[in-house]
Amino acid sequence: MSTRYRLLSFHQSQNPTPVFLSQMRSATHQRDMILRATSAHALQWRYASVKTEHSALPSIAHWVNEVDFASLAHAHAWADEIKQLPILASSLVFYAIGEVLIPKQPDNHSTPPLLVFRFAKKSALLNRTQFSQYWRDTHAPMACASPYLQRYEQVHTIASSDPAWHWDGFTVSCFNGIEEMHQHAQHPAGRAAAYDTKHFLTPTAQPYVVSHKEGQIQLG
Repeated sequence: MSTRYRLLSFHQSQNPTPVFLSQMRSATHQRDMILRATSAHALQWRYASVKTEHSALPSIAHWVNEVDFASLAHAHAWADEIKQLPILASSLVFYAIGEVLIPKQPDNHSTPPLLVFRFAKKSALLNRTQFSQYWRDTHAPMACASPYLQRYEQVHTIASSDPAWHWDGFTVSCFNGIEEMHQHAQHPAGRAAAYDTKHFLTPTAQPYVVSHKEGQIQLG
């Protein structure tokens, strides 16, 4: 697979969550929004509503957008574009742009309905290159050995909108449901992967967000 770059954005609102989610669903499917994304050379737009958060930080998001591009320049251009789109701009908490790696996916390349976004901050003992190499070449095969993990993606951060929200990367772990997520955590491969995080991540607890895939639009 050729290199892809992803703009991963987290959104929240002070409005009651059902109202906000309805607004986001409607906005995503507007013809103008899809045309804007297509004109920006987006390849794919995947979006999800947040079910639960696990973080010592303030609330992170109610909605997550993932837009993929073949060019890093196009990803940066889309970051400028969303600042002009009221529903996205007003609800934006932060965004990150990074290179996407997909060590595991179903044969039909589909995305299962449950997406778990884990935020990764590298160990102070590793430089950026060492962190990325270990995460990609050593840790990923451990996690992917679990039969319950259907799809596994890594986003290695290149840029972010806010230094206060800077993370070195994000994992997107995809499951068929919440039960499979729990079974993965108890499987030897899942346990080994969880234990292995101490070798490349900071010891501080990393937040994660459990979400439901609302949809996926193929654009390119």
